[in-house]
Amino acid sequence: MTILGLGFAVLFGYFLLFRREQFLFCVALAMTVPDSAFVVVTGIGVSPYYVSLILLAVLSAWSLVRPPKDDKFDYQNRWTPLALLSVCLVVYTLLLTLGATSWFAGTPIISARISGTNEAGAVFTPLSYTDSNSAQLAYFILNIGLVFYVARSSQRESPLKMLAVGLGVGVALAVCVTAIELLITYDVHALFDTSPRNFYATEISETRVRGQFSEPSHLAAYATAALAFMLSAMRGQRGIRLVGAILLTTLSAVCIVGSGAGTAAVALIPLAGLYVLGGVIRLISTWRLPAWLVVGTPATLGIAILLFPSVLQMGTELVTTKLDSISYVIRAPQDANAWKVLGETNGLGVGLGSNRSSSLALMMLSTIGIPGVVMLGILLVSIVYSASKAQRSRPTAWALVAFVTCASISVADFTSPVLWMAVAACYAVYKREHVSYPDGDSGLAPDPSMLRATRSVVLRAERGSLRTTSAVRGPS
Repeated sequence: MTILGLGFAVLFGYFLLFRREQFLFCVALAMTVPDSAFVVVTGIGVSPYYVSLILLAVLSAWSLVRPPKDDKFDYQNRWTPLALLSVCLVVYTLLLTLGATSWFAGTPIISARISGTNEAGAVFTPLSYTDSNSAQLAYFILNIGLVFYVARSSQRESPLKMLAVGLGVGVALAVCVTAIELLITYDVHALFDTSPRNFYATEISETRVRGQFSEPSHLAAYATAALAFMLSAMRGQRGIRLVGAILLTTLSAVCIVGSGAGTAAVALIPLAGLYVLGGVIRLISTWRLPAWLVVGTPATLGIAILLFPSVLQMGTELVTTKLDSISYVIRAPQDANAWKVLGETNGLGVGLGSNRSSSLALMMLSTIGIPGVVMLGILLVSIVYSASKAQRSRPTAWALVAFVTCASISVADFTSPVLWMAVAACYAVYKREHVSYPDGDSGLAPDPSMLRATRSVVLRAERGSLRTTSAVRGPS
């Protein structure tokens, strides 16, 4: 067990003994160190996040055997269309991963067992079943279990808070690690670089940082998801919550700039376009101009005009440097091989953990094939649509879209905690829309803004009633 793992073991033990109903927040804290090992078993490092999912699976099984007395959840007729689709995806992926190594044996693939995407790019191996396939299947099943668990317990735990804790603590930790490294010149990375099979970018430029992550691009993807989440969560916040959202937004931006990763620079372009498009659609549907839009638009345009030359120069340098780097030269053949693998397997793929690519989209096409990508795409689009309907849950949708956008550019990691925590939070919103709770309970915690609006309406009605009564009685 690593030093970091020992700290998480104490945390897990405390929550299991005294705050079992809040264990999801342990999972949220564990997602902040996705590239570190909790324990190393036979040369394989298991991250704190997946240890927490194993414990969560045990808790879930225990709650099914002995449900809490105050559990209002009705265990009958709880299957939604997306739940059935998720089960189909799991079964399909399981059968494909177990069978593809026999059906398409010998197909040239880029092994996932080689540490480092750049190192793997130059090595092609014949397809065969390895422990990477078993590990990826186990991770996938654990993450699907997390999605169902969060949806089941969402009437007691807030998925929004869970994701906010994970993203906020993650970017704050990255800034702290970077500050310690630069100001104190202490090798704090030794605490986090503990997984034997992970590639750690220890020789990156002094102008680029990676925080507690293995590579700057991983930090950039994480920070981009946090930035999208916090920007969306700012609306409707007041007081200390607004200050916290602004602070975490600033820290996320600092992490993105400090990473110097083209991943975030490229991803922010379509994300900004989506944000503008969403604002236009809401404006057309409501025909109202919010105060923040009236005040914020001129200010934002002014700042954008002033900073545009610097931002354009920085973005151009990032993209140019990436195109001229050995990383890009090596990763290009990986993407070409992904298309080749897809064709040689007749669109089925070679199974999870068999082939490696430089981006999530191409990796998924080459591993779970067209049928799997279609099912996964329907799942993601449906839950993002559900979560984006209401302002209260919209930050989770933005976090998921932001991370998937980054991952589709250069972060080929289907086991990323951010991805699955965002999926779980969005699916919880989807399930609340499609499930009727007993006794008229929607399963939703009361929205503070709705409570304030309702209270205001009631007070106005009471005042109007008093004035009417006084007018009827006349002067005494």
